[in-house]
Amino acid sequence: MELIAKETNNHVKTCSFLGHGTPGWVPVTTHEIKGFLGLVILMGIQILPDPSQYWSLNHYDNSYTFYRTMSFQRFKQIADNIRMGSFLHSEYCGTTDPADPLHIFRPMMELLGGAMWTTYQPNCCLTIDRALLPSMEEDQTKGRPQTQPQVWLLCDSKSGYCHRLFFQVGEKGGQDLGFSVVPKLVKDLENKQHQVYLTNSLASVPLMRRLLEQGIYASSSFPPPNPILPRELWESGQLEKPGDFLQRQCGPLLATRWRDTKEMGCLTTNATAGEPDVVWRRSQTKPGGLDPINRPMAFRLLQENMRGVDICKQLLACNPLGGIVQDRHWRSFFWFLVNLSIVNAFIVLRESRKENPPTWVQDGLFSQVNFRRRLGNQLAKCAQKYLDSTDVSSPRRAAAEGQQEPTKQRHRMAKISNVPKSCKNCNLKELRRDSVHGCVACKASLCNEPLCFWEFHGLSPLNKGSTKVGFLRDALSGAVDVDEGAEDLDQAMAPVEDLDYSDEENLDELPDADGTETMKEACVSRETHSVSPSPSTAAAKDQEDVLTARQLRIVLFALCSGVQPASRVFSTEPPLIRSWLKEARRRVGQKAADPGSERLAAWVLSMREQQLPISEGALLHKASTLKQKGAFSDSFRISYDWAVSFLLQHQLGLHRAGRTAVLAPPPFLEAKVRAFREFTQRVVRVHGVPETCVAAMDELCLFVDWQLAQDRSRSSEALEFTGSLPAVTVFLTVLADGTVLPSLLLTSRPVPPKVLPESVLLEAGPESLSAEDALDLWTNKVWLPHVFAEPRKSVLVLDRHREHLGDQFLTSTAGSLSLLAVIPGGCSWWLQPVEACLKPALQRLLLCRWTSFVAGNPPPAAGRLAPAAPNTRDPAPGGVADGGAGSSEDTPPHVEEVLCSDGAASTPQRGAPGASPPARGGPGTPPQGSDGGAPGR
Repeated sequence: MELIAKETNNHVKTCSFLGHGTPGWVPVTTHEIKGFLGLVILMGIQILPDPSQYWSLNHYDNSYTFYRTMSFQRFKQIADNIRMGSFLHSEYCGTTDPADPLHIFRPMMELLGGAMWTTYQPNCCLTIDRALLPSMEEDQTKGRPQTQPQVWLLCDSKSGYCHRLFFQVGEKGGQDLGFSVVPKLVKDLENKQHQVYLTNSLASVPLMRRLLEQGIYASSSFPPPNPILPRELWESGQLEKPGDFLQRQCGPLLATRWRDTKEMGCLTTNATAGEPDVVWRRSQTKPGGLDPINRPMAFRLLQENMRGVDICKQLLACNPLGGIVQDRHWRSFFWFLVNLSIVNAFIVLRESRKENPPTWVQDGLFSQVNFRRRLGNQLAKCAQKYLDSTDVSSPRRAAAEGQQEPTKQRHRMAKISNVPKSCKNCNLKELRRDSVHGCVACKASLCNEPLCFWEFHGLSPLNKGSTKVGFLRDALSGAVDVDEGAEDLDQAMAPVEDLDYSDEENLDELPDADGTETMKEACVSRETHSVSPSPSTAAAKDQEDVLTARQLRIVLFALCSGVQPASRVFSTEPPLIRSWLKEARRRVGQKAADPGSERLAAWVLSMREQQLPISEGALLHKASTLKQKGAFSDSFRISYDWAVSFLLQHQLGLHRAGRTAVLAPPPFLEAKVRAFREFTQRVVRVHGVPETCVAAMDELCLFVDWQLAQDRSRSSEALEFTGSLPAVTVFLTVLADGTVLPSLLLTSRPVPPKVLPESVLLEAGPESLSAEDALDLWTNKVWLPHVFAEPRKSVLVLDRHREHLGDQFLTSTAGSLSLLAVIPGGCSWWLQPVEACLKPALQRLLLCRWTSFVAGNPPPAAGRLAPAAPNTRDPAPGGVADGGAGSSEDTPPHVEEVLCSDGAASTPQRGAPGASPPARGGPGTPPQGSDGGAPGR
């Protein structure tokens, strides 16, 4: 950054001396360069036709970041004059080297090259190939490829990290090209047994011999015929079938011809003759099947390790930089170096944090878009903070700071003792927590959490300031100065956070497997000239599937989304899909007990309990991610057949709405279910919490497919209980003694005025609330009025989703002496009474009323709804049905009115018929358990 700022200022100063400088130019600082590069990165994420639109609130949502960083005029000034070296300045200062056409690039290339080489230690396998600059690609379409400079990259074969680059000017070819490029890129790799995979334009026999003398193995492939190999090799023997290969060895060099879909050639020094391998290709005789063909080991090593530069180029092309002009080769090369630095930084983060990914990484998948967005915001904040500091660093601020008296003392959190001591703030709440941290000014032991720090000092627990920075307090007046923006930068870009409330538990404990999926291996004879055998017809008959690939895909779609959606998407009759499902169930084998299946099943259960849709693509992608982390064995292969068998074995298909889950928890969740029950019972027993203070809360989301709602023939299918954007969200709360607290209904659609029962609280607004705001609304309107009526400790059972573990909700519940019993992910069906008892009955009631609504008929009495599942204690239907004898008005205009009609959302109060059974299935017992009491009884 210092070099760019220095060269940019030198260039503008030289231009001003020559009489064509930039009017109104102010020397640029390193902070402005950081902010400018951050804005360029953000522009590349979302391309707009006019750069000025990034500063317009009407065109760009993040325009405030651009506005605070710099003005559009300043951005244009820097974009026009930014330099890593100036031709004019070098010429007039006498530093020009006529023999070196890259003299202005040398300082930046030396700095960047040294950092690239020392940051990431080269692995065994490396790749050398060419990368094209953006402007060069445009020139190539104009038919001028010979005048283009070329950039050669040395990249890691697995990750794509660029260790070194070589900028070549001038035209060279043949052996001269290889000898002019490769030795410069492999410098410092001698006698370390590295394997370098070369592009075919660099390969030659003398070069490979030279590299082998230096202790570097090499390999390259090329299409036939190629002058690198003698003509006799190409003419000897015909390769007729896929898998046939022919090898010739001359000293340390091994030449190989192999036929896959087409014939290819390979020259290598890192493989020996007669080492066969097996690769699987799409079968030509069996639809959807795979057949093995022979592959020489030389080609296996080449195909697995030749893609390093391709990975790097893909990362460069996916997210280009925006808002810049690349009308010269030096500009293209400058921005290429900047973009390459960003890609390398992303790869270093991804490779170094596999075991412990940052919390902003979703499901362990590192996204370059998210990385660039966070990096761009961080660089922009560097400029923003510098501008803020310069604004306040006026003479008046300096005088004020000079007059600051030493009576102000900073209170902040730090480690103050080697022996854990009880938290002073928790003692006031009758809680026992030990900590080695505390306030350095007060010398008081406090929990290493912001809540205790701010409460102990008499400040708001919702304070957003950093406890490590703390606040200044005047010893005389007691005035407090809190810098809430002290850690804006770290909070936006911190790679690690102390708390991680992800839906997957212990997924990161899996060891990372090699990024390359290992192909199936079979025993084949080691021959120099081999012909692949045809697949066995007997084995083909044994592996023949009853269902075709298309049928399996439809069955998988039905298991993920339901039979009716599958019928609509694939234009297939539901009875036919059900018959395929029946056949698939008949052929399901025994359940696999591998860690990958267990973790994937836990993910599916977590998605189901959140009412989130599971597509076939998401399921297969999740399985692929777990395989990359080593959760599945090397022989595991993803297919529609496996996906169908997996869902059927674990009984994870989409259940019919209103159906009560009667299955026992899977073995890998039994320990969590048992531990949660014991923990909840112990908490209730130790604190003596009565049944009126033990509650379970959960949300029921209603989704409407508005396209189906407009189709009279299928409008009855429009109401769904799985989706992404709910039309109505219902907060359901039930106590252990059978009382159901008022239900909170949230919707962003207007609702006609209607008299609602006292047990329903309706909140309708023009915009949908965030999950955090919705939860805060439920806390203030439902939970706090209940617990404040009887001020004592209470227990609230809920899941870990929808901001239930957010700071705002934790603060609110802690202030009301509410102890949270958080259900482990994927266990709500066996531990959440609302999920097991109340939701199924309410879903059946809503479906019945929706069907009557779309048919134009009044809804039936709630007591005549579909009965509960047999052999299941389902107390909620009776309780909900007691209030559902009313009828809705004719053709109400919204689904909210169907929900708010008499009885549809009313809930049984204390003593209502059918209300007591939910207490029997409280958080400590399963819903179909024996007649036990509340947790702890």
